[in-house]
Amino acid sequence: MTAAEYAINLFGSPYKMASAFEKNGYRINPSAIYRWTYPRDRKGSDGRIPSDWHKAIIECAEAEGIQVDRAKLINV
Repeated sequence: MTAAEYAINLFGSPYKMASAFEKNGYRINPSAIYRWTYPRDRKGSDGRIPSDWHKAIIECAEAEGIQVDRAKLINV
């Protein structure tokens, strides 16, 4: 499982993830979250989460009562 798939599964879907972000003051389109899972040749990030979003994921998950394994947010 890639980091992007892990993060999306925490929230249930890209739409629920974007909604949680919005509740906590972050703005992202669900399609942008989907693109994290796409390969680079399809304008994605190969399952990697852009580092700019790591803090938001952790903050929003905690606000939603979701436990996050921070190590899984990074593809090695």
